[in-house]
Amino acid sequence: MIENEKSLQCALNHQLPIVYVLLNPSISKQQRLLCTECLDNVDFEGKVIGFKKIIQMIEEQQHQKMNLIENTIIQYIQQIESFHNLISQMKSNIILQLEQLSTILKDWISNLYSIGLKHSQYSFNDELEIIINKNNYMKSNPTSFVKDISREYNNQNSKAASKLEQYNQFPEYNKCKQILSDIQIDLSKQEQFENLNNNSINKIIELKDIIQIQFLQLLQEKDVKFNFIDQSVKQKEACVSIVFNSSGSIMVSTNEEVIKVWNFNSGRIQLLQNLQQHESWVNCLIYSRIQKAFLSCSSDNTIKIWKLKKENQWINSESNKQHTAEVLCLIINQNEDQLFSGGNDKSIKVWQLDFSNDKLIYQYSLEKHKSIVYEGS
Repeated sequence: MIENEKSLQCALNHQLPIVYVLLNPSISKQQRLLCTECLDNVDFEGKVIGFKKIIQMIEEQQHQKMNLIENTIIQYIQQIESFHNLISQMKSNIILQLEQLSTILKDWISNLYSIGLKHSQYSFNDELEIIINKNNYMKSNPTSFVKDISREYNNQNSKAASKLEQYNQFPEYNKCKQILSDIQIDLSKQEQFENLNNNSINKIIELKDIIQIQFLQLLQEKDVKFNFIDQSVKQKEACVSIVFNSSGSIMVSTNEEVIKVWNFNSGRIQLLQNLQQHESWVNCLIYSRIQKAFLSCSSDNTIKIWKLKKENQWINSESNKQHTAEVLCLIINQNEDQLFSGGNDKSIKVWQLDFSNDKLIYQYSLEKHKSIVYEGS
């Protein structure tokens, strides 16, 4: 009840407790409440009922109303909770579907890297045979990597597209579909290039042979001299390792415990950044063929992953320390997912390598050598 029972006043404001209520709809609310003194001084018409009785009647009505309200609200709440549970289930299913789609795309990327590594291998004898017989490289060795990529596209695209179709109401849907379509168009262009007319290709090869012959004749007729570009960089400290990125545009070298990153262009070098995170001599560097990243090992017993985050800004991972003495050499496998390190502690450590996430996870140690492990190839 909003009102305080003790604050209710009788019709004549006698400041006495209310004992009766006059049930007369034609009088005002204030005139309906009566105290004992009002009974002697007020002429009233209509039925009179005790105040406590009317309070009890009102409370019983309110109790019935509250039961009805509570039952109705609970019923609605239960239905809405069922709705919410279904939405939560849908959310879990959507997240699961998106995670599955993400896994498909990660596998697709990984398989494309594997295709690239597979086709980067070659046989010296086979290549020599092609050169000796003056065969067209593209003809003798059809660009099967395009076929592998197309096969991978057909396999993964069907999986990805079926998952993606469930989200055709999302604003990103059309962009995703466009990317898949662009990949298909690019692959079609590659396959058309692969099916060029053989006569046209042979003409190109003939022209290439003529140019090579003329160039050799020019070398025989004239004393050709190559000029040294005097753009040497001198440093007092020792440089024990130099590596290049796959395009030959970035050179990385050592300067005792300092790693220097250079821009390498047309035989000229320009210092971009000094990296000074190692505490002792840097003994070996390895540059990734796939990522914009390289590895370093040092006499401070650690191995670090360095990755290009922004232009000319190299960030290193946490130090990976399993060797008990100087780390002297590094080798990575062709897939660039496994690293071998050797050192002054006479051991070879085997690591799981993840350039993408800047992670180097120690696996196990090979300890059969009786002296320093100092070089790999």
